[in-house]
Amino acid sequence: MSNCTSSRQATKIENATVEKIKKLDKKSIIKMGQNILKQEIGENAPDFYEQKVYANASSVLVQFQVPLKFAALNSNYYYGASIELISKSLTLDPIFNSDSVSNGLDYLSFYRPTKSDHRSIEDILHKINSPYKSMRKIWRALIDQHERLTVIEKENYYEIESLSQHQSSRFKLMKGSGETLNRSHRHLKSQTMKEMGYVEIKK
Repeated sequence: MSNCTSSRQATKIENATVEKIKKLDKKSIIKMGQNILKQEIGENAPDFYEQKVYANASSVLVQFQVPLKFAALNSNYYYGASIELISKSLTLDPIFNSDSVSNGLDYLSFYRPTKSDHRSIEDILHKINSPYKSMRKIWRALIDQHERLTVIEKENYYEIESLSQHQSSRFKLMKGSGETLNRSHRHLKSQTMKEMGYVEIKK
């Protein structure tokens, strides 16, 4: 699919250490990440993005993610960001679904679902017989189940990927007929944050 990851060096946080940052509450740590985003790309991640904070002995990560990435035809957006507060590095998660991208990342903004996106997702959910009938309901379910769904619109079909911790499933959904094509599944061996030595800061 047409998504990729982009890393940029972020503005320094003076005298930041893991121990100093871990003494702060989650809201304050998230604010540090938002400040870096504002300085580096000119905007904050929207408040409705899922917000996570992780720390280990040498690193503090602030993550902003959407569980459902919908890339409409001829669109280019960020769908997430990860900020490492000690090394001051910024990783962005864009999807390019347009042939016209000027100077790459400098011109993207964060994805915010439109009314048209909601209608498209509801049509897709209907065609695939999902138990969830609205973007709001599947958005919540994906967060609760620790899953991700990516939908990339093409002229006559949608490219769809469902991602859980241990499996990725992909297929094409034809717009008119609702027929599904080219189904594929693969097992993943990705580590959880806990397995990588991180502890989530929840308060």
